[in-house]
Amino acid sequence: MDIFKLEEQTANVKLDKAVGIGIAHILKTDNLGVGVAKIEKKVGAHFHRESDEVYLILEGEGIIHSGKPREDKIVDWAKPEKVKRGDLFLTPKGTVHSLENMGEKELIIAFFSSPPVKAEDRIMVEQ
Repeated sequence: MDIFKLEEQTANVKLDKAVGIGIAHILKTDNLGVGVAKIEKKVGAHFHRESDEVYLILEGEGIIHSGKPREDKIVDWAKPEKVKRGDLFLTPKGTVHSLENMGEKELIIAFFSSPPVKAEDRIMVEQ
């Protein structure tokens, strides 16, 4: 059994200033992917056809935007929800989502995906 220290993993995240987010993948099995991310401003709106994702807010506060994509590439957005440290939420596969940092400091999250998200299964949409 492996034990991963989230604080140590988070310390290893390097923020890509060009996109405003940094990610460290912690583990990956056939059925589960786990990582941590630092969000300076916003994660662009996207969805996954094959993976569910769970987010856990470790530090900071933000707003989660979510919605259902239509065939005409328009998103039917739900009401945005405020999230803060300790909040946990699920984004089922097929749900467009974008996480926006609303605090003065970086927003730090842990994320869990099942199955692990593949790069080609991250479909970006306009917000």
